Amino acid sequence: MRISFIPLFLILALLTAGCTNLNIFGGDVVSIITNTNVEGFQDVLIIKDIRTIPRSIIPPDQDTFLSFVLENKDDKKSAKNVKIQLFDAPGFKSSSTLCNVHECKPEECSTDAPCANILPGEEKLISFNLKSPTQQEIGNVKNEITFSFKTNYEFDANTLYRIPVVNMNEILSRQRADQNVEIDSPKFISSGPIQADIELKGQDFVIAGNEATLQVQFSNKGDKRKGSVVGNIIEDEDITITFPEDLTVTDWPKKVSDAVNNNGVPSNPLVDDNSQSSTEKNAFSCSGNTCTNSGSVELFEGESIPLLFKIKSSAINDPFKTYDISIAFSYQYELRDSIKVTVQPNEE
Repeated sequence: MRISFIPLFLILALLTAGCTNLNIFGGDVVSIITNTNVEGFQDVLIIKDIRTIPRSIIPPDQDTFLSFVLENKDDKKSAKNVKIQLFDAPGFKSSSTLCNVHECKPEECSTDAPCANILPGEEKLISFNLKSPTQQEIGNVKNEITFSFKTNYEFDANTLYRIPVVNMNEILSRQRADQNVEIDSPKFISSGPIQADIELKGQDFVIAGNEATLQVQFSNKGDKRKGSVVGNIIEDEDITITFPEDLTVTDWPKKVSDAVNNNGVPSNPLVDDNSQSSTEKNAFSCSGNTCTNSGSVELFEGESIPLLFKIKSSAINDPFKTYDISIAFSYQYELRDSIKVTVQPNEE
């Protein structure tokens, strides 16, 4: 007898594709089909082809050409406001000035004159004209030196979540008939290292006319060995969440005081939530069907805290409806890389 085995990953994929949650009302007859679509690359801007001319080993007091290529791997979006900084190049100079005293700047995309855009699919050569330390400066001893540099850029990202709202009468009707209904609830996430995820908390769908809680979380999906969000924050007013008119936002992350004692009361009686000592970190303000972060959203170990939004659905006459919730945000990202060279004194 021939026995066929189904791979575990395929079983898991089948289970997660259509979710019937028996622990919630209506979960026995309403199956939510989830599908997360992530576009393009997570590491959209990469550093490659790092080299020096001459190659290591480099003689003392030698003109040295350091270069690398920045490539935008995305096919739709530009990396904006691109700045390159050679922040550590011990002993090397540019125009007789030490790089570690006064910044040695690249031919393009310097901190003073950033590149406005690196277009989708574009490759840009970044180069530095340097001079190695003199024989006297290295103490007539073979010296290993690491060039360390960083690239800062801005990037725009989006997430779209299709949220299902189910009529109570549809659930009761399906339970009487012992029939199941399937509803698609896809999620679309754009390219880039920072991604926004959104989902219903504790339930798979909203019952029309009732409240529900949405959870939003930002995370770094890029190569954490080389990249991170600048300052580990998404700046205030750089996140916009747009809800459909039939979903009303009733509560959202608010400003909290950063001056409280262990009992949860202000440690200074002169400090309240309207003072300069209060913080708006991770706070939002909502008006109409739009919410914007009024304070910076912090990422710790590559993730923000879960941000919770309470919504209430309007009543519907149809069996169910699905609505699009969109998150549009921008952020500054930093890439780092390096190359080691050896400066070897001349024989005397």
